[in-house]
Amino acid sequence: MRYRTFGRTGWKVSEIGFGAWAIGGKGWGPQKDEESLAALRRALDLGVTFIDTAQGYGDGHSEELVAAALRERGLRTGGGEVRVLTKIPPKPGAWPASPHDTAEQRYPQSYLRERVERSLTAMKAEALDVLLLHLWSRAWNRDPAPLETLKALKEEGKLLSIGISNNEFGAFLKMDGSKLPPILIAMNKAFSAAREGKPSSEIGKASLSRPFPMTNFGDLRYTGFTGGAPVIVGGQVAGAIGISGIDDESEAELSAWAVELIRISLLRAGFRGADLRDARDQRCGDGLRQREAQRAFAHPVRR
Repeated sequence: MRYRTFGRTGWKVSEIGFGAWAIGGKGWGPQKDEESLAALRRALDLGVTFIDTAQGYGDGHSEELVAAALRERGLRTGGGEVRVLTKIPPKPGAWPASPHDTAEQRYPQSYLRERVERSLTAMKAEALDVLLLHLWSRAWNRDPAPLETLKALKEEGKLLSIGISNNEFGAFLKMDGSKLPPILIAMNKAFSAAREGKPSSEIGKASLSRPFPMTNFGDLRYTGFTGGAPVIVGGQVAGAIGISGIDDESEAELSAWAVELIRISLLRAGFRGADLRDARDQRCGDGLRQREAQRAFAHPVRR
């Protein structure tokens, strides 16, 4: 196992973490706690020192199982050898957030404090390593009152590190080795669309006839959510667009618009189907083509 520094915390954590959504037992089919604990034990045996969970993963059950696995080994949650990241959901409402929502409506101070106590209780901890707000909107950046509440809780010693789990983003995944940043769900949508050469929503629909849909493809990056669309030039997949953070219809519309923009730009730059046949090895061809492709990605989106 390799380890790296976690953000600005100074903590060393494993490069591979354990994602604890499924073990919560809701939304991913039946889960047996003993099998979930066995998976956590195996991860710890292999050197995993970073676990991602949330209150929304089984209404706190995922948090309870993570803490139980750590206690078996005499490890504590919060400032221990294994770092645990958890998340607080907003009060009920639109997800993503509606433009009419305010940060204080979705995350009032009393609600945040109650939710922090809920996670501390579930994990039998005195402090939480990392706490994220599970939903955020850029519209709230001007008056981020919930973050001030989290800062106060950090000063009180109940939180060691804080942040947000943002779901407003888009990503362009190229098949030529370009080092664009991977952006969570949007990246997975783009990955799926690029690999299959079809919209990610079609992958999702096709998977409904199979048990445990998204794992049947043999790669955990696959997703069937709306918003991923391939960029096809000359019959070859040049890459894909992934849009996430808005409603399904808007994601599909925006990704289709962006795909067409990029496809036209690549054609103007001289790309042909033959240029893309071995795209992973060709690294985007000559410098002119790479610059044109990057310019296409950077083009401002106007709707």
